[in-house]
Amino acid sequence: MKTPILTAQHCQALGRWLTQYTKKDKLNPVCLAITNPEGALQYFLRQDHAPLRTIAIAQAKAYTATRMGTSTLAFQKRLQVENLQLQDFVDSQLCSLPGGIPLYLDTLLIGGLGISGRSLKEDHALASLLSSKSPTI
Repeated sequence: MKTPILTAQHCQALGRWLTQYTKKDKLNPVCLAITNPEGALQYFLRQDHAPLRTIAIAQAKAYTATRMGTSTLAFQKRLQVENLQLQDFVDSQLCSLPGGIPLYLDTLLIGGLGISGRSLKEDHALASLLSSKSPTI
């Protein structure tokens, strides 16, 4: 069996980095979801006291970033500019809330990540920062 590019160890390292970072900034706790290149959940972290609703939202953001190959912020803007609805894509798992980022190794899509638990702007910023650590961790 071929070894996945985005390994469990790599996902765990991203989770550890996120935990250390969010302990320092002392803002709201978050959920982190990381998907494989097909959009299937590969890793999940719910920080203590992160709201239950953020579990599904983080997963949907990661899934969307992977399936669409773009950030959920860019996807949200596309929907607005092109006057589209999520239903137009015939995929009930898509989400247009900012905080989802695809993960690329050069030009190869290796997965996606989603952050939920803070404001949409903060979710997107944190997801962008975390994605910059991939795949270097």
